[in-house]
Amino acid sequence: MPAYNFKQRFARKVASGEKLHTIRATRKDGHRPGIGQPMHAYTGLRTKHTKLVFLSTISKVDRIRINVDGSIVVEGRGKLTVDQAHALAMADGFTSANDLYEFFKAEHGLPFDGDLIHWTHHDV
Repeated sequence: MPAYNFKQRFARKVASGEKLHTIRATRKDGHRPGIGQPMHAYTGLRTKHTKLVFLSTISKVDRIRINVDGSIVVEGRGKLTVDQAHALAMADGFTSANDLYEFFKAEHGLPFDGDLIHWTHHDV
């Protein structure tokens, strides 16, 4: 069962249901989350401040790539338009597509390859 840690800046949006999915780097072992798998969302994971934010079930997983030029490509949708990239960023808890781009550039480097993981929200 996957357990995902969310940075404090996203915790409120995750708990409220405003954040609809998460983008995670491709694992080195190639394992991908599976549709129907239960998941736990935490903040402060592996610290004395660990808090369970919600329980969920993974409902959809798509490959995602964030390119150096700022373009975003999502499996099954292709290269996103500016409006689609903005909507994706907002649904992921960012203030804009540029905010998402700068976050992934700083945290992971670009280009970034990963999974766009959607869930069905359950209360804790």
